[in-house]
Amino acid sequence: MEEFWIKHPVRYIQTLKGCAASPYTCHQVVANFLEWAREHTRGHDAYMLSDNCSYDTAFLRAFAKEDVMYAIPAANGDREYHGIHDIGCIYRGVVMGITGTNPITLSSNKKAAMAALGITEIPDWGVAHDHHPQNDAHKMGLDFPYIMQKANERVNTR
Repeated sequence: MEEFWIKHPVRYIQTLKGCAASPYTCHQVVANFLEWAREHTRGHDAYMLSDNCSYDTAFLRAFAKEDVMYAIPAANGDREYHGIHDIGCIYRGVVMGITGTNPITLSSNKKAAMAALGITEIPDWGVAHDHHPQNDAHKMGLDFPYIMQKANERVNTR
């Protein structure tokens, strides 16, 4: 965490000010998120993706009044265990599946997955890459299915 904030001091100050000005407690934020997730995934199998599973899982578990791993029902309505999937690990799996090499030493598993798939650039979704949490989550939510679609196309053309 410290490594990130040292590189982005302006975003750090903005984040602190935003948190201080929020009318919601951390418990309310997590409760609102879980309610939103339930509403938007009803009838579908939901997967939580994160670019920092340790932090996100710890945050959700610390401030939820229920076990977040069982909080979002599966498509059939059962309350099943849901893990939080690390998006970097998924991208690393794409690279390993295509090239047979482990990109663990690379700084960006996403870029390695793109290179392995022959993707030179991601479409411009009109979302700023400014390390604002909402923008980061939005961009991740757009980039991930695009890259996974390309991976599926590659698998299906073999």
